[in-house]
Amino acid sequence: MPNIKIKIPAPLRPFADDQKMIDCEANNIGELLSVLTELYPALTKNILTDEGEVRHFVNIFVDSDEIRQLDGFETPLVDGQVVAIIPAVSGGQYE
Repeated sequence: MPNIKIKIPAPLRPFADDQKMIDCEANNIGELLSVLTELYPALTKNILTDEGEVRHFVNIFVDSDEIRQLDGFETPLVDGQVVAIIPAVSGGQYE
């Protein structure tokens, strides 16, 4: 199973034990989100809707491509890829 790095942005770090980067094994984005939200349940409401879809104000990138432009939850992952979860922010500084 591919080893993936997940970048956690500053606004979401309090929900992920203040982790900046999380290592995860997953074959696709759906599996990755399942593992991530199982490890850090508080992230769930910040990333996914009650219906299990990615919230409109959250973008998830595999390398430099947003998953909505790829295959969504079925987007395949390969060893060493970086997935970034980017919530919309207004004003202020973003790390």
